[in-house]
Amino acid sequence: MNKWLLIILMALSLNASALTLLTPENSKPYANAVREEAAKYSVSNGVPLDKQSFSITSDGKKLGVFISGHGQSEQGAGICFAAWRAQQGRLTTVIPTIGKENWQGQTCKRTLAVGVLSEENPAEIKIGVIYEVIASGANAFASAIFSVDKAKRTLSLDRDLTSGIGSQPIANLAGLKQWYQGHKPPEATARFNVVQQVQKAVEEQKLVKDPACVEYQQAKDGEPGLTLVDVMEKHGGHCPGDIQIKHRLFSIYVDNVTHQMLTDKDDPEEGTFSLLPDIK
Repeated sequence: MNKWLLIILMALSLNASALTLLTPENSKPYANAVREEAAKYSVSNGVPLDKQSFSITSDGKKLGVFISGHGQSEQGAGICFAAWRAQQGRLTTVIPTIGKENWQGQTCKRTLAVGVLSEENPAEIKIGVIYEVIASGANAFASAIFSVDKAKRTLSLDRDLTSGIGSQPIANLAGLKQWYQGHKPPEATARFNVVQQVQKAVEEQKLVKDPACVEYQQAKDGEPGLTLVDVMEKHGGHCPGDIQIKHRLFSIYVDNVTHQMLTDKDDPEEGTFSLLPDIK
């Protein structure tokens, strides 16, 4: 396929006013960093894949580089992963997929496609990846959905959406985009806005030492009329600590009507909550 035609196809989005471009990226300069970071997740011989690595630009601003990678387990089985290099920064994230975690029963043959699924949310981009795998001795397809936070310029795996795909044989980006449109939570934008409010409060009030080394997880169950967001440790890249372990630092409740916040930051072990000042 023509290179520029591929770029145009990758740029398709449901919101034309917030154009996202995936431009093919030379991943060779990141080879050493990718290999070293992948090894921390017990992925040996990790290499970046040129044909499935892209710089991501949104509204004319380069957010970072999405790097598809392939390596092996200790037994020699294929493992696929995604890596992220923030703009003007070093490699900060490696996320193992096929062959690890929920995909341990599968072997990754190759990464077939990477593309934009949706950017309906003005602060978040959904990236879909399709893999060719071996499952139960037969060739099959598997997919993963990632989120790019425009403000923080970070990459994370959308575990809820990815687990929802399961073993469905989606073989191309058009099929994955169609699946996403039919299964995305109807309240996705509202949920994201709550998390953004919490993130803004945490960063403006300097509640953590390094905002790049924390993650925000919205709990599925909370008190009536309140939304609970956990502030979690994030390890890997320049963030110190064991990448296999994530501790809750503290939690924040957000009133669904007034948007006032309560936090146990001063006493997370006992869970004693107090009011946070309103953010501007």
